Amino acid sequence: MNKEVNVKNKKFDFDVIKKFIVDNKKTIIVSGVALLLVVIVIVGAVTLFGKSHALSNKKQQYENTLKDMGKDFYENYYYERTGKNDEERKTFLSKYSSTGIKIDLENLGRYNGQSNKGKVAELVDPDNKNVCDAKNTKVIIMPKEGYGKTDYEIKVELDCGFETEEESK
Repeated sequence: MNKEVNVKNKKFDFDVIKKFIVDNKKTIIVSGVALLLVVIVIVGAVTLFGKSHALSNKKQQYENTLKDMGKDFYENYYYERTGKNDEERKTFLSKYSSTGIKIDLENLGRYNGQSNKGKVAELVDPDNKNVCDAKNTKVIIMPKEGYGKTDYEIKVELDCGFETEEESK
């Protein structure tokens, strides 16, 4: 029995289609599995990229918050207490130009009252409740030649549950 369907003057012969499917069953199955695997890989890659990107953004946000706290601490508190005059400050700060002045999160949180306590509270991951380690998370202020109030660089060391690139390899 030859089934034919006439759709706007086009004929479809279902027996031909059925024969094609039966004759090429293995090829169709392999192609279907391959297509499914490609879709799975694409979905997985997009998901991993999205998580990696979100993690990178969160890490950058934490670093920026710590840099702001370190800048405020150094310029508005620490710098003035390093000596009585510019010459004493220069002598003192020059000793730390290579090793840096390390201030952990615990001490940064104590400085500037509620303002920094609020910033420390921002350093908690709302998704998994990971908290940055108060002793191992720190800013390192590297005084630079000139040794003025703004002559420095800030490095950040995070211990907040982020996987480093070395750990992921």
